[in-house]
Amino acid sequence: MSTPLFDLTLTEEQRITRESMRRLARDTLSSQARAADDSVAADPALLDAISGFGLALMPMPEALGGVGMPRSPLSNALAVEDLAQGDMSHTLAALQPMAAVNALMDFGDEQQQERWLPALAAENFAGAAVALNEPRATFEPGAPATTANKAGDGYTLNGVKSLVPMAAQCQWFVVTAALDGDVAAFVVPADAEGLSIEPEPYMGLRSANMASLTLENVLVPAREKLPNFDLDRLLDLSRIGQCALAVGCCQAVSRRRATVWALS
Repeated sequence: MSTPLFDLTLTEEQRITRESMRRLARDTLSSQARAADDSVAADPALLDAISGFGLALMPMPEALGGVGMPRSPLSNALAVEDLAQGDMSHTLAALQPMAAVNALMDFGDEQQQERWLPALAAENFAGAAVALNEPRATFEPGAPATTANKAGDGYTLNGVKSLVPMAAQCQWFVVTAALDGDVAAFVVPADAEGLSIEPEPYMGLRSANMASLTLENVLVPAREKLPNFDLDRLLDLSRIGQCALAVGCCQAVSRRRATVWALS
């Protein structure tokens, strides 16, 4: 008898958490999604409700205000899927800080984690995001037009990033850029000189407060370059999240269609 490569049996904690998230999606997110989409703004109460599950805090060390638990891609994917059944847009907005936290935990050093992560260890929503995409149809993550050039004891960043959720509410960003024929990543504070943010609403994601970042000679200290950056791992993890969002949204559509068919 062969041994399975991995076990997908849910733990009791995972089952309980799923019930809570599905209840929030069913009773709150789905009923308020349309109003938030019409207003092109995330509902702070909904962001706080999702943030209250503490998903972004799980991998953070306790010394930095987190929970200090091992990261579970399965648990994270289930959470994204369940919440997206209520509203994909609010789910993307509220869970974007989790991607930024994971990026610093995976690719940053202890000093970077100590500088940036404690600000996200709050009871209410606190923003941070990964700025990876760029506004062109032929964009490839491995060949960004955004550039980083050595400048003294730091780097200057130039370029435009797009599809950044909750950018106007973020405290810092993980920005990818071309450097010496490779792709590097840098922590850029939201108030950095030369960084500007423009709203960029997209159909279906209007309440995620999507925006573009324009970087014009943004000077970043050398200490903010992530020393262990791995683009392939970042893409692999982001695709899991994107797929979970899509699955949750499709489940909601399927359920709605079944309801309409039953009533017709």
